[in-house]
Amino acid sequence: MDRRFDAAFARFSNAIAVGAAEAPTIEESLRFVLQQICDYVPWAFGRARVAAGRILNKEIDVWHFGLSPRSESHDESTVSKLTAASRAWHSRAAITGHSFVVDLETESERSGKCAAYDLGLRSVLVAPILLHRQVIGALEFFSRKLIRAGELFLEILSDLAAKMGYIIELKDTEANARRLSAKLLRAQDEERRRLAKELHDTTAQNVAMMIMDLGVINQSAGALAPNARTALSDCVSLAQQSMRELRTLSYQLHPPMLDELGLLPALRIYAEGFSKRSGMQVQTELPNTYPQLPRELETAVFHVIQEGLTNAQRHSASPWAKIGLSVEPAGLRISVENVATGTPRLKNDAVKLGSSGVGMRSMQERVEQFGGHLALHSDQNRTVLEVVFPLRPFGNGTGN
Repeated sequence: MDRRFDAAFARFSNAIAVGAAEAPTIEESLRFVLQQICDYVPWAFGRARVAAGRILNKEIDVWHFGLSPRSESHDESTVSKLTAASRAWHSRAAITGHSFVVDLETESERSGKCAAYDLGLRSVLVAPILLHRQVIGALEFFSRKLIRAGELFLEILSDLAAKMGYIIELKDTEANARRLSAKLLRAQDEERRRLAKELHDTTAQNVAMMIMDLGVINQSAGALAPNARTALSDCVSLAQQSMRELRTLSYQLHPPMLDELGLLPALRIYAEGFSKRSGMQVQTELPNTYPQLPRELETAVFHVIQEGLTNAQRHSASPWAKIGLSVEPAGLRISVENVATGTPRLKNDAVKLGSSGVGMRSMQERVEQFGGHLALHSDQNRTVLEVVFPLRPFGNGTGN
């Protein structure tokens, strides 16, 4: 490796660090680094290990087998032998804190030599992952030739591995924040469900009984003074208005049809009720069936559409809105569309937290809880809120 290669690799390593920082998880971040470096140099395959303890609750062990046609055919026992042989250089990495090359033919134990022979390997480059000057793991790059790396190249790789330590810390913090956010959202949903049931089963029933009693009193309204009859009529009107508002609030907190009938019927009923309450005609483009989803995800889909319609009504004078749900290879896609009469024109697809209102941030948090993506598209004619939830094999049935 000459100086020109080292200079090019230094620039490339900076780009790798940026890409790793943008990966959604620690595993994907490490896999990105291994893939990029193995394909660039090129090396046979790479491995990243991060020990459990100071930051992580469990050990992370990620492999990338490169572009070789044998990439996924390595015998597990052979790889495990290589793993056992790697303990010696892990100890060395922990002591020195610097990158180094191991000649597997001369510097490895018997098990390491056997594993190297079985895999056709000659050497491995080890770069310790540092965090606050402590070794928390290592990047390992395996080659079928003797790696001849100069001090500058090793220094560049050490610097990248050190950056990975801070990226891992950042990703772990982000993961903890997402877990906390998910807990809060689940707690909110359970509280909304409880309040909705309480309003429907208790408060609304009490108001219904009050309306019935007022009806009994109203039968004798002729014996009352004129001002008393007026007060009684006002009480009846207020009680009936309170009943309507209680039913609407209970439904908005958590529609019982979502649990009783499923997502699609609940969306159709909500769209119909929203049209009557707001005067905005809501069209629905919903499939007849959809994959079985966890209750939490169905609740998230419902509330995203609910918030999307509320925003459309609040921020535009659009006479209509359209909600859509479809199952595509990319995942479960939902959309809320309306005429762009009041929404500012946006050029960026992704909605940034902190640059939008509370409702939009709430939607973003719900979407991110399930690994989804939220985008807001707008031009002079229309505004479209679009959300994609990745689909995993949650179950074998279909929704209603």
